[in-house]
Amino acid sequence: MSRVVGLAVVLVVMIGRSGLADDRADAQPAAVVQEEAESGRADADGPDGSPVASSEVRQEHIIYLPFEKLSEVFGREDSSILLPYAKYLEMWNRLTLPEPLPVEPPVEAVIARADYNGSVRGDLVHMKATLAVEVLGAGWARLPLEFGDAAVGSAVNEDGKVLLRGIGQGRYELLVQGQGRHTIRLNLVAAVQTAAEGRSFTLPCPVVGVSNLELKIPEPDLAVHVTPRRTFEMRSDRDDATEVQAVLGSTDRFTVSWHPASGVPDLAAGLANVTSTIAVDVGDGVARIKLLTSNRSPNDWSPYIATL
Repeated sequence: MSRVVGLAVVLVVMIGRSGLADDRADAQPAAVVQEEAESGRADADGPDGSPVASSEVRQEHIIYLPFEKLSEVFGREDSSILLPYAKYLEMWNRLTLPEPLPVEPPVEAVIARADYNGSVRGDLVHMKATLAVEVLGAGWARLPLEFGDAAVGSAVNEDGKVLLRGIGQGRYELLVQGQGRHTIRLNLVAAVQTAAEGRSFTLPCPVVGVSNLELKIPEPDLAVHVTPRRTFEMRSDRDDATEVQAVLGSTDRFTVSWHPASGVPDLAAGLANVTSTIAVDVGDGVARIKLLTSNRSPNDWSPYIATL
């Protein structure tokens, strides 16, 4: 309805300019004519009364219509108007074409970057995860997170617009408000597994386009393996620790394993298990004892038999 009214007003203005241009001086009140004349003289004279060059004529925005000719102006349906073709197309498109719908983003938000900085302390690994979240809309956005058996010790957000919500065993959800980039820092604690092959831990993580890992292991001269990895750098120039830097890429979990480097005694590669069997045979006043011991180690699988 507002578009139709706007078009009618433009038509009235154009009719007033074309049809009543000759009668405008007669139709305007004397006060209006006198005001225009005085303003024209003011423009023609400078501050000191000297004549100056006339400026460009300003376009009229107010059209005066005599009250007694209202019916004549608005009742002539066969009247014609003149206006630029571009203006006509603009007015026509406003009436006929639908308004474009707003473009919705494909997702509410994404985790643009994840940085993991951790250190091994005894049988635990302490990991600081810094997540950079990019929200595309103006409202609230939800992002699922999974860290498996790792415990979340704390969650810190500087602008107070990111909340961490637990939704299940090892499953969380980020609630983020407001368009733009937000950062949240999580402190994670995971267990380190020990085996004959060495020590390791696995940490589930959100799938992110850019993921980086920095890890400090308080043991020198180690062979460290990170899976998956795109680039890898290890520094073991310190006497008390080994530092690792890796680019993980897009993955839902990563595993870090380590063991002493080649040529260094492996304290964890000792005896894995021992099976002992004792057989006792008593007869005719004589006792015979047979001891069978089986050593299951990486280098020795032979049994040891002793008879007493």
